[in-house]
Amino acid sequence: MDTFNDLCVLEFERRDIKELGKPLPIASDADLEALHVTDKVMVLGYPLGLSVIKGTTVTTSPATGDIRSLQFEVGVIGTSAPIIPGNSGGPLINLDGKVIGVTTRQFKDTLGEAISADHARRLVDQLAK
Repeated sequence: MDTFNDLCVLEFERRDIKELGKPLPIASDADLEALHVTDKVMVLGYPLGLSVIKGTTVTTSPATGDIRSLQFEVGVIGTSAPIIPGNSGGPLINLDGKVIGVTTRQFKDTLGEAISADHARRLVDQLAK
């Protein structure tokens, strides 16, 4: 578990994998290099951990959030899409439906943070050891 980056590695029994559904595609290095500030993005998650919500929600701001900053040297993507408690740890997705990052925290109403997919891959590899 990496609490700073809001990541953990989970192991599932084979029978549980079917219930998880189809995995989202992960952005390639080329996809990440093609990102620009103001690109539209979406956040998926379970806002506020509400048990009454029976499925994942898409959070957008106002129609979608924007990329506000790209700091790949430290693996950070800033976004205007709201990262509500319960959404943190969920995917940040581009409009092609690819995971470009993992949401970690909200600093202000208009600025949240995600770790980039390539940085998350490296962290998950370290955690899995």
